[in-house]
Amino acid sequence: VAIQAASDRVEARLGGEVYFPRGTYKITSAIGIDTVGVCWRGAGRKSIIKNFGTTTNAISINVGSAIDSKIYIKDLAITANTTSSGKAIVVTNGNRVKIENVAVGLHRTGIYCSAVQEALALNCTI
Repeated sequence: VAIQAASDRVEARLGGEVYFPRGTYKITSAIGIDTVGVCWRGAGRKSIIKNFGTTTNAISINVGSAIDSKIYIKDLAITANTTSSGKAIVVTNGNRVKIENVAVGLHRTGIYCSAVQEALALNCTI
């Protein structure tokens, strides 16, 4: 709830960054990003988003088709508490998403993109 609220505050300001200091952040449902310019940055792979849902996705990005999303997710680890049939990161609309230095584990699908152009994944471990 707190992570979604922080993302929503950044959305209300029409973009910005949500910062995750080192630590483990428990989620039980997908965190949605649906506004251009909402970015997430951690303090490296010791900033861990841990999905406790066994069938849910961790992060869902959908800002609309043919839109430059201006979104990045970087310097984080995304894992599940136990093996999840969900996806760690789902991008269904929003071009030019950048995912950098992200480690993904224990999800059936690591990073999934659909109807997206120019997505960039750099230095990711899945």
